[in-house]
Amino acid sequence: MEKKKEYKEIELLKAAKLRTYTVDTFKRFWTYEDDYASKKARIVNANYIVVYSLWHKRLLSRVFYFEEKMKYKKITRVLFEVQRQVAGMSIKITQRVYNSTFVGFKVWTGEDEKGWMMSNINSYQLYGIRDNWSGRDIISFYEYNDPFKYLNKSIHKYCAYNLFPTEDKEYNHMFEYLLKYEKHPQLEMLLKMGLSHLTYDLTPIRWSKKGIAMLGITKQELHYLQAGINLRAYRKVREQCLKYKFSVKEAKKAYDFKKSKCQLEFSAKLIRYLTAQDIDIDMYADHMRMKEELGLPDENKYLFPEDFGAMHEELSNRIKTKKSKELAKMMLEMTKKASKLCISDDTYKIVVLTTPDDLIKEGKQMHHCVGSYAERVARGNCIIYSVRNNENPSQPLATIEVRNKKVIQVRAPHNGVPDKDISNFVRKWENKFRLNGW
Repeated sequence: MEKKKEYKEIELLKAAKLRTYTVDTFKRFWTYEDDYASKKARIVNANYIVVYSLWHKRLLSRVFYFEEKMKYKKITRVLFEVQRQVAGMSIKITQRVYNSTFVGFKVWTGEDEKGWMMSNINSYQLYGIRDNWSGRDIISFYEYNDPFKYLNKSIHKYCAYNLFPTEDKEYNHMFEYLLKYEKHPQLEMLLKMGLSHLTYDLTPIRWSKKGIAMLGITKQELHYLQAGINLRAYRKVREQCLKYKFSVKEAKKAYDFKKSKCQLEFSAKLIRYLTAQDIDIDMYADHMRMKEELGLPDENKYLFPEDFGAMHEELSNRIKTKKSKELAKMMLEMTKKASKLCISDDTYKIVVLTTPDDLIKEGKQMHHCVGSYAERVARGNCIIYSVRNNENPSQPLATIEVRNKKVIQVRAPHNGVPDKDISNFVRKWENKFRLNGW
């Protein structure tokens, strides 16, 4: 509808004396005092209710705010009409509704002299998902009557909105769709071809063309879109789909591959393999990274393994083993000089932990986290020592962390404080090698 005509219709709609509704009209939405044990004054029920009818041969929705409040130990009921919207118009009128920063849209239930205000159909959306300062919220609503009864008698009766999937048949979307349909009646054809998902983004459609040519594809390609692939997405892989005769699943995998940030080379063989094995693109890219890191050849055994999960796990374990060996070598190098600081007396001795396995065993026996310190030691950030009893050298009594000739911490089992005898032994050790005490 032209803007000038819309504004004229809106002014008529503001002044129109439409059917009057009262709280008694919506009696099926009532609650009762018996439902509430507490008689404390408060709002006990608040709903938005939409009523459909016709306005100049167009579907009209009228939104009412219905509120029940406990007052003087009785429920009082109020009803306000807050919105009128006509199908095919980009403008609607709203009253009493305001945007509260923390709780989304609210309705002013006091005196209101502002009357009807015009707004874009996408603003002040009372139903569905909408943006405001408090984030994205969903406000539920109730339909008082069936909109299709009136839609089928309107000038939009051939819009085919009933062909949308059930989960998409929602108040806001209906009016958004009818606004698009007003401008592009060809949308009816898309719905009849099972392409309802294409109506959400109209920018790729060539409106100057007719029939399937609007989509820039041939009839033989239609099944890709009917399977749910977006038109914009299909165009990114169209050349490959035609060249390699991809199935729908392969086309979807090809699109996932195209939009991923992996550095792999595209090939039909790879796409078919990933589809048949149902392999995630990122996981396959990780698999190839491990293959390169291990220096393995470009053989089908590694490129297209029959059991991808088992091969992926095998390469992962080989990487871990490789890193573990490298870590052990680095730790051994870093702890060479530390062995010069090991001492003993008649009762105790101090030993340096030189391997990842030493740290893990210490952590398990002492019930603390030193088992995770291997990389710190390998990088030279610290050295870990253990206090043992000469009569039972395999059982640690205390764990010592040293960093830059400073004792950072000394921990007994469960991160406790060492016994006095052990503490004194450690202090003698500190003094002997001029370490800063803990």
